[in-house]
Amino acid sequence: MVDAVERTKGKTSDGRSDSPLVSRFNSGKQKAFRTLVVWLISTIPILAGPIATAETKAKEYSLTPFGSQGSTGVSNMTIFEEDLFFTASESRDSNKHLYRFDGQETTLISNSTQIQLSFIAELTTYKNRIYFTAETENYGRELFSTDGSTISAHDLYPGTLGSNPAHLMAYQDKLYFRASGEFGAELYSFDGAQALLVKDFVEGAESSNAIPAFADENCMFVVVSSRELGSQIYRMSNDSMQFISAASSPGNFVAYRDKHYFTDALGNKSGVLFEILGNTVKRSRFNGPDVSGINSLLIYSGKIFFSGWTELDGNELFSYDGSTFRLEGNLGPKKVSSSPNNLVLFKNDIFFQATTQKTGSEIFRFDGSDVSLVKDVMVGPAGSNPWNLFVYRDILHFNTYSEPVGRELFSYDGTSSRLVQDLNPGIYGSDPSGFTVFRGDLYFTANQPGYGGELYKLHNGLISLVSDIYPGVLSSFPQDFTVFD
Repeated sequence: MVDAVERTKGKTSDGRSDSPLVSRFNSGKQKAFRTLVVWLISTIPILAGPIATAETKAKEYSLTPFGSQGSTGVSNMTIFEEDLFFTASESRDSNKHLYRFDGQETTLISNSTQIQLSFIAELTTYKNRIYFTAETENYGRELFSTDGSTISAHDLYPGTLGSNPAHLMAYQDKLYFRASGEFGAELYSFDGAQALLVKDFVEGAESSNAIPAFADENCMFVVVSSRELGSQIYRMSNDSMQFISAASSPGNFVAYRDKHYFTDALGNKSGVLFEILGNTVKRSRFNGPDVSGINSLLIYSGKIFFSGWTELDGNELFSYDGSTFRLEGNLGPKKVSSSPNNLVLFKNDIFFQATTQKTGSEIFRFDGSDVSLVKDVMVGPAGSNPWNLFVYRDILHFNTYSEPVGRELFSYDGTSSRLVQDLNPGIYGSDPSGFTVFRGDLYFTANQPGYGGELYKLHNGLISLVSDIYPGVLSSFPQDFTVFD
C-alpha cells in the first residue's frame, strides 16, 4: 500500500517539472539544470497495518521478559517533548529501533504491522520533530521523522535504493545533510516540505561527499572531499555559499572571539591550528611553541585550551589567546607525553584525563595556573583509565576502573571522590556510558548480571534499571540519548 502512494513531482528553479531524482547509475546523462535544483518530496505516512491510516501508531513496550534473551544497545538518546527518545535492539539481529520513555513507561514507536524500520541513526531535532535515517524494504535508506507518536517517510530517492542521507545538521531554518541522487553524493537542505540541492560541487555524477561540519548563529561550514577537488572548505551564510580554502583533513571547528578556527594538516604535521576571518584563511600565529597534533578544544578563561604536541614537550595541555601558544602543564619529563583528553569545565576549572609515569591514567585539574592530580584511584603506574567525564548536579561523574569493583560509576564533588554504586560486583564492573540528564536524573547504559547492557538511571544517589528492553543476559546497548524541548 505504501508503494501506491502518489509521489509529488519536483520542480526546477524556473518552475519546470522534472522527476525527483534520476538514477544515480546513469552517469552519462547530461544535467537538466546546473544551479539550484528543487524537488518536492512527499511526506509519505507509513501505513500502520492493512488499513489506510496515516500514521504508525506507537505501542507500549513490555518491560517483562519476552522472546529471546539478550540486550538492547541503547543509543541516540534525545529529549523531545519532555520525553526521552533513544534507539535500541530488541533481539540478536542488532537492528536499531526507536523508543520513547516518558519517565515511567517505555514505548516502541518505530514498528508497524506492515513497515519495519531498521538501523535507525542520527536522531536530530528540527521544527518540533525528530528526524533520523533508517532502512526499509520499500524505501532503502531514507530520511524519516516523528512527532513522538507517528512516523513519516521523506522519500528523497524513490525506489528501493534510497538516498542514503547522513550527517544531519539543523542550521537556521533548514535541515542540511549529504544525500545521493542524480548528482552523486552532494549537500541538500530540507525545510519540512521540500528538499533542495544546495550546490553540485562536482559537476556530473561524481560525488563531492559534501557534509555540514560546523554551524553557529552566524554561518555553517561545509567540507567537500572528492577525487577531482580534493578537500575544500565552504562557508554558507544567508543562503550564500562561498569557497574559503583548499584543505587536507579539516576538523575541530570552533568559534572564538570574532573568528572561526579549525585544525588541518600542514606538510608532515597534522592538527595544525588555522583561523578564518572573512574569506581569508591563515595559520594561526605561533608566538611561543610550534604546536601541532591539536585536539580536544575547549574555550576557557578567554583562551582556547587543547591537547597539543611539540617536539620538546610531547603531547601536553596548551592554550592559545589569539596570538600566542602557551604550554599550560607538563606532567612528565620532556618529550614524554601525558596525552590530555576529555576536557570538561567543572567548578570554574578544567578537568581532564591524562597519563604520567607515576600515576598511570588518572583525572587531573587545571585551575588557571597549575595542573594537579585530582585522585590516584588506582595507586601506582597502572592507572584507573577514567573516561566519559560528565558534570551532573554540580558533581563530576565518570567511568573508571578500581579494584576490586572493576569499571564503575564514580563521582567527585570538588573535594573527594567516591564509588557511586557497585552495580556489577566483580572485576569487570558495569562500564557505564552515554550520560544524559532527563527530568533531573542521570541516564546511561550499563551492564548488570542477568540483564546485559541496558538503560539505567541515577536518582538521589541510587542507580536502578529503567527498562530491560531485550530481557536476558545479552544487551540492548541503548546509546546516543537526546533531550528535546
